[in-house]
Amino acid sequence: MQLTFNQGVAAVIASGILWGSSGVVGQYLFATYHADPSWLIEIRQVLAGSLFLLYLLARGQSITAIWKDKQDVRDLLGFAFLGLLGAQYGYYLTVSIANAATACVLQYTAPVLVFLWGVWKARRWPIGREVLACVLALLGVFLISTHGRLDTLVISERALCWGAISAVALAVYTIIPVRLMK
Repeated sequence: MQLTFNQGVAAVIASGILWGSSGVVGQYLFATYHADPSWLIEIRQVLAGSLFLLYLLARGQSITAIWKDKQDVRDLLGFAFLGLLGAQYGYYLTVSIANAATACVLQYTAPVLVFLWGVWKARRWPIGREVLACVLALLGVFLISTHGRLDTLVISERALCWGAISAVALAVYTIIPVRLMK
């Protein structure tokens, strides 16, 4: 299915709004109803997976084809458990410990990790603006975690740890499926 430019822009805007809202809704559920992050992730993944499978079936595509190649299965399971589940669980656990904004900033240091992986795979040194972007991303994490003071951590160590785990998982989530998508 080919989208027009305007449809693509609308899809990007809608996905950003929905993704941002999901963190805030999760924070509300955790704070107001003391929901368990595991419960929320289970509900989200079962619903999303079911809708995706129904979409594939409606388009007449096979939902079992991926199970025929061992490397595809390995990549899919790595993506599902190390990437998708790790990113979701780490993010929502960080939201439940700290808040949605902190979880978002911590998780979105993942592009730094993806970049470093790419540089390592390409066996090259990063150029100046790439280094600057990485330093600025890490500076943002430092500022949100310490408010600029070297002697103080303003978020819990647990939140910082789970936020870092979610960033690593999101990097894995980005890197593993590259071969599958080709």
